[in-house]
Amino acid sequence: MRRTCQSLAVAAGLLVSAVAVPVATASPASAATAHCKDYLKREGYTVGAKVSRSCAVGSLGKQYASSCVDMLKSLDVWTSQAKRACYYAWHE
Repeated sequence: MRRTCQSLAVAAGLLVSAVAVPVATASPASAATAHCKDYLKREGYTVGAKVSRSCAVGSLGKQYASSCVDMLKSLDVWTSQAKRACYYAWHE
């Protein structure tokens, strides 16, 4: 019986860790992604799944900025606005 309780406690601890670590590490990227999306929304663009994905790519770091810009440009976002949005995505 004691071994069963220990196993359950270990399993619960692992589950909490599996959920807590990604949530804790995702917060800064989520804030940056939100900044990117908010900027584009203020500029009059519709923010849907494709824009969200573009901003998420940009939030991965400066090395992904050109991919972010290209993705937004393919959605008819002006180059200057795409660059600024992707800057917001990684510079947060």
